Amino acid sequence: MSQDRGYGHTRSGDPITDREIEALAAEAEAGYDVGTLLLRRAQRGRAALGLAPASVESVRPDPRLATEEAAVARTRRNPR
Repeated sequence: MSQDRGYGHTRSGDPITDREIEALAAEAEAGYDVGTLLLRRAQRGRAALGLAPASVESVRPDPRLATEEAAVARTRRNPR
C-alpha cells in the first residue's frame, strides 16, 4: 500500500497529494474555458458600491473633527 506524497495543504486544510496534482494537471492540459475564468475573477474582492466604478478621494478633515471621530470609534470598539 503506497501513500501519496504530501505537498502542503489547501486553504480549507485538505492535503495536496499526487492525485490532486495529477487531476489539476489533466484539467490544465484539457484547457480552460476563458469565460468561466473571467466570471470567477469578477466575483473576487469587495462588492461594488453601485453600477459604476467607485473613485478614490482624498479628504483632509479638520484636526478637531478627526480627534472626535477617533473618540467615537473607540467607544464603538472599532479602533482605527
